[in-house]
Amino acid sequence: DLGGAMFKPLYGEQVLGNIQRILQYLRSGSSVHQAILRIAIYWAQYTVGISTPLLEFSDIKLPHFQSIFFKQLRTSLVDIRCSLRMLETGVLPIQCQFDKYLMDVILDSKKFTDEEIIQIDLCR
Repeated sequence: DLGGAMFKPLYGEQVLGNIQRILQYLRSGSSVHQAILRIAIYWAQYTVGISTPLLEFSDIKLPHFQSIFFKQLRTSLVDIRCSLRMLETGVLPIQCQFDKYLMDVILDSKKFTDEEIIQIDLCR
């Protein structure tokens, strides 16, 4: 590939570094880094509005997802066929028996374009 120079692909190094950093912070004792990362994950989960954990089911297409870091991380997880399973995902529980997550219904319907899904998300 590179004339035997043994260069590592930079994309792979970036993916590995991101995942290692996340695992390091999540597994550390209660620290400021862990708290900030958990807040970021919970906020991303809240804003995307779906019933499945973002980092565990990273193959779900989310055109309305706006977090650049987590969007890139999800793409990387799909590329390496991996997922991150967390005990506390930040998925909000359903309030009533027949409630549904609006964005789950919209995404499952396959009736909307990416632009329409973004507009619907901005109105919810």
